[in-house]
Amino acid sequence: MSTSAPTLYIDAALLTAGDQDALTMASDLGLEAVVVAGLDDVPEALANAWHLTSVQPAAGSARWGRTVLIGPRVEPGRVAVSGLRTARDLRLALLELAAEHAAD
Repeated sequence: MSTSAPTLYIDAALLTAGDQDALTMASDLGLEAVVVAGLDDVPEALANAWHLTSVQPAAGSARWGRTVLIGPRVEPGRVAVSGLRTARDLRLALLELAAEHAAD
């Protein structure tokens, strides 16, 4: 079992009126949540951390593997999204990450 909970950098834009209790939910699940204005506020190295955002990172980004794209499934197109983790909504992402942490 992992000793430290992952840190979740959550874009402020995801915290709409319906998701304000997401921070409480993250805390209840044993996750540390940090609200950020955007990508510039997220550390370069995301060891034991995730960035939850509604903005797809640039192809080849070092953060690609530690990003959870929140929102409707991205349609196939010119930019490949293989390996990019997605979730339909913020609550689902929190539950999935907490479950993975508990299984570690």
